[in-house]
Amino acid sequence: MAENFFVRLRHPEWWMDSIVGSALSPENAVVVTGFWRSGTTWLQQSLANAFHAKSVLEPLYPRFPLFRDEVLPSVKPSTGDDFSLLAFVSFVEESLDVSYPLEAYLERALTSSLPGVYVRTTRYDSEKKDGRESLPEKVGYRIRDALKTRVVVKFTRAHLLLPEIRRLFGPTVLHIRRDPRAVWSSLKRTGWEWPREFSLATHLLELDDGRRALFDDQSELIREIDRMGPAARIGGYWACLEQEVQRYKENGGNFSIVTYKQLCLEGTDHLAEVLSQSHTDPSTSFELNRNSYSTQRSRENASLQQRVYGWKNELPRAEVRDIEQALKKLDATDLLPDA
Repeated sequence: MAENFFVRLRHPEWWMDSIVGSALSPENAVVVTGFWRSGTTWLQQSLANAFHAKSVLEPLYPRFPLFRDEVLPSVKPSTGDDFSLLAFVSFVEESLDVSYPLEAYLERALTSSLPGVYVRTTRYDSEKKDGRESLPEKVGYRIRDALKTRVVVKFTRAHLLLPEIRRLFGPTVLHIRRDPRAVWSSLKRTGWEWPREFSLATHLLELDDGRRALFDDQSELIREIDRMGPAARIGGYWACLEQEVQRYKENGGNFSIVTYKQLCLEGTDHLAEVLSQSHTDPSTSFELNRNSYSTQRSRENASLQQRVYGWKNELPRAEVRDIEQALKKLDATDLLPDA
C-alpha cells in the first residue's frame, strides 16, 4: 500500500483524473471495441483528438495491476492452467450486477477515474512525441489532459460484455471490424506469443463461467478448428466473438459497427456519418490520424491500400486457406468486409 501511495505522489494527474471523473457520467463516454490489431487504437486516438477527450486504454488487460489484483479474481474462472491469459475475454453469465467489482471498475474506466500508467499509455506517448522533457512540462501537460471532461475508452476484450456495458452505462459504442486475414498478418508482425499458443477450445468451451452455453452448438467445430493451427484458431476466435457482437446488433443493440476498410478508404466522411447516427454532435471536425502509438514501425509509411489488402502479399496461401476454412465451418464468411 505504501508503495502505491508513493507511486501516486509521482503522478498528481491521477488524483485529478479521479476528482474530475467523480463528476462525469459513464453515459457520456465513447467506447471503441474490436478484435486485436483491428485499428482500435487508431480509431480511439482519432476520436479523442476530435472530441478533445482523454483516452483510457485496455482497462481489461489482465496484466494491468488494478484489474489483475482487484477485479480479475472475481471474473476469471478457476482453472489449473494459464490458458494464455492475454487472450482472455471477460464474460458474465447473467448480469454485471452479480459481479459488483467488475461493474464498479467499468464505471471508473468510463469516467477515466482509474489510476495507473498502462491505461494512460496514450497520454504519456503524446507527451514524449511532443518533446516534453522537463518535469514541469510533463506535469503541466498531464494535469491539462486530466482536466478534460470527455472520455474515449478502448477495449479489445469486451466483445462478450458489450450488452452489459450498454445496458448499465449507455455510452456511445463504435465497434470496428477488420478482415481476420489482415488481423492475422498484423498479429504475426507483433511477435506476440499468445496468438500462436492459446487454445480456442479452452477459451470458448472449458471456462466455468457459463460461456460454454454461447458456443456449445459449435463445440465440435471449435475443437476441429483448434487442431488446425494458429491461423485457423485466430480466424475461429475472431468469427465466434464477431458473431456474438453481430447477434447483439441484430437483436436491437444500440451501437455502431464500422469496418477498418471503410475507415481507410472512405475516411472522415464515413466516420462523421456513423457518429451522427449515434446522435453525436455532427459539427465535430474529424481527422483520422495516419498512425497510432501502436502502429508497427514497418507499417508507418504503408499506404491505405496496403493496410487494407497487404495481407494478400504477406500470408502464405496455407494460412489464408486455414482462416477461410475456419470462417466457413462457423458460417461466418458473411462478416468479411468484402462479403
